[in-house]
Amino acid sequence: MNEKLLGKCGFYCGCCPTYIKGNCRGCINEHTDGDCFTRDCVLKKGIEACGFCENFPCNELFTRPKCTVLDKNWLEWKKERKMDFHNEELEKLKEQIDRKRHFEKRIENLQLQQNQLQRKVSELEMIKNKEQIDVDKLEGRSLAAFFYAIRGKKEEILEAERKEAYMAAIRFDTANQELQAIEEDIAECKAKLQKISDCESRYESLMAEKIENVKESDPETAVEIEIWEKDISNLKSREKELIEAIEAGKNAQRTAESVYKTLSKAEDMSTWDLFGGGLIADLAKHDHLDNAQSQLEILQVQLRRFKTELSDVKINADIKVNIDGFLGFADFFFDGLFADLTVRDKIKNSIASVCGIESQIRSVIIKLESDLNATKIKRENAQKYINEIALKS
Repeated sequence: MNEKLLGKCGFYCGCCPTYIKGNCRGCINEHTDGDCFTRDCVLKKGIEACGFCENFPCNELFTRPKCTVLDKNWLEWKKERKMDFHNEELEKLKEQIDRKRHFEKRIENLQLQQNQLQRKVSELEMIKNKEQIDVDKLEGRSLAAFFYAIRGKKEEILEAERKEAYMAAIRFDTANQELQAIEEDIAECKAKLQKISDCESRYESLMAEKIENVKESDPETAVEIEIWEKDISNLKSREKELIEAIEAGKNAQRTAESVYKTLSKAEDMSTWDLFGGGLIADLAKHDHLDNAQSQLEILQVQLRRFKTELSDVKINADIKVNIDGFLGFADFFFDGLFADLTVRDKIKNSIASVCGIESQIRSVIIKLESDLNATKIKRENAQKYINEIALKS
């Protein structure tokens, strides 16, 4: 065999009717760029021959002029066989995904049983140890043993205690064996799960490859798939924006809750101060107020960020914090009833304001989470539709 007659199309030029008739000059010696699309494509990709390409046989082989001389019927068969292979592998991976979810659910249920049994075993072990201690006391030189011996009931009571200790030991052993069996089941399920842990990513990768092949081979279907893929891309962007908004909202909500707790402590100290708590109550109150003021400054920043994220997802929420000072100077230095009452009223108003803010944030987060779930469902349904198109092709 003359290696110079091995064509980039994968055909041996020495057996090729097109070459023999003089309609193809051969890849190695004669062809120049532009003479043959197949040769140019193979050289550009840096592979040995057309058949080594991961997209072989691509749609270009059927549509371009000056392309491969390989038999078109054979290429069609090869293309259909590739589609069949994708479908077979996708079906196997789908079965693995179903098994994976089954194992995950089973492990979840087993771990729930495991936690319940662990508590039960711990309780039964304590009972078993207690019953054994009672037996040991009667068998030893304890005062209880001496007392029962004098009354002539030691053996009778000892026998009863031994029976209780024996039954406690049996109950403990039974529960412990059951716990070990569950732990073995969990280990077995995890081992099986490990073998198919990447089935979902493999399914997604192979499905993406199948979709690309379908788009390449069927221009009309390609247009429909690309429209759906654009929708999916937009939905993914919205999901990202919603997640960022929810995270910003939850940060602000946590800070608002901290402010509420701090102000509540300040209110307690203010009440104590009003009824004669003195300098200690006054100092504690102002310490809590200082902390609340610092937290409020953080909350203001977090709320601004939250509102910025909300503008990205087109949800409006007029949330703001505006709490005046707490008359700390007058309250601390003059410590009169009027100043105490004024500060206490300010604290109460501030608590009410923070509660209103926290309630607003919580309400918006609920809307965002609902929107996020709906967006996820739309995206998943769109992807399912594309997958169905690919599987039917």
